[in-house]
Amino acid sequence: VMTSRNTNLNSDGEPVMVLGGLITPNMFSVIGTAPALGRSFTEDDQIAGSKVVIVSHGLWRNRLGGDPGVIGSAIRLNRESFTIVGVLPPGFNAPSAWRFNQMHDVYFPLTREQIDRGRDSHWLLAIARLEPGVICMQLNTVLAKDDLMFPPNPGSAVIATIASAVIYNLRRR
Repeated sequence: VMTSRNTNLNSDGEPVMVLGGLITPNMFSVIGTAPALGRSFTEDDQIAGSKVVIVSHGLWRNRLGGDPGVIGSAIRLNRESFTIVGVLPPGFNAPSAWRFNQMHDVYFPLTREQIDRGRDSHWLLAIARLEPGVICMQLNTVLAKDDLMFPPNPGSAVIATIASAVIYNLRRR
């Protein structure tokens, strides 16, 4: 599960707007990647008040000097100090919840409280791996029939492949 938000990187000089992703701890393993340096988020990082982040390879290289010793160091985001626990591999980008054409620069753990508070706001993107042979339309039918969507409302969630969502977004422009 993930969403995106604008984030200010407060370094030397004026703040710079970067795109932040809020993700659950298993997000990277679900999409088949892991940080090139450091670690992924843990369940403990999902506790409210956790001040850890994982940075993109681009942010690490361009804004943090590509220092391999960056793990454990502080970074200021939105005027708060966070500890860098991971750096993603070059070229990696998780699908953005609502901005398919933008790369995430920094990832924050999505807390349980944030998920529970916004359950009926339709602001989260859920990503899952389907078993071989399962197609998206089958899963949409099961979700609607069994009232597994929250809130139980056919049309409140749509299952699609990432590729079809990107194509749909590009066609709407």
